[in-house]
Amino acid sequence: MLMEPRDGRIFQRSFSARVGSDGLFATAALPPGRYAPIVETLFPGWTLKSILLAGRAAAGNRIEVRTGDVEDVELLSTDRAPEINGVVKDKDGKARPDVTVLAFPTDRTLWKDFAMTPQRLVRVRPNRQGAYVVSGLQPGDFWLRTFRRLQAQRKSFESTRDRV
Repeated sequence: MLMEPRDGRIFQRSFSARVGSDGLFATAALPPGRYAPIVETLFPGWTLKSILLAGRAAAGNRIEVRTGDVEDVELLSTDRAPEINGVVKDKDGKARPDVTVLAFPTDRTLWKDFAMTPQRLVRVRPNRQGAYVVSGLQPGDFWLRTFRRLQAQRKSFESTRDRV
């Protein structure tokens, strides 16, 4: 498991955590800041669902390290990973495989600190029929937006909101 900084800092090395056979994990001397655990799952199809700190949901699935140890952290996984699927069509009903679909949280406080491995920002391309599947999302409300290019344009297709 890796602990990735989620507060805009970039380090020359990654911070790893050792996971024991009992499921407990420990890191070595993380500098103060916000981190997201990047869980390299042992089982295909499983994904991180949420993080609990002392039994309470961690905001944005981030762990805040101040001084000293952070204890009583639980990482909850699920084999029922949320996904959003649909078909991109233009106003005439024609499939649009030439666009990019971007899923991002409706909660604006989660729009920052994506770091190198975004867990709440997913980009996919539709197939030839315009069908797409956005998977690997953490639970929450998401906006979907389509773009003809990677840059945002004023003229694009209608955004929709989905809860996963």
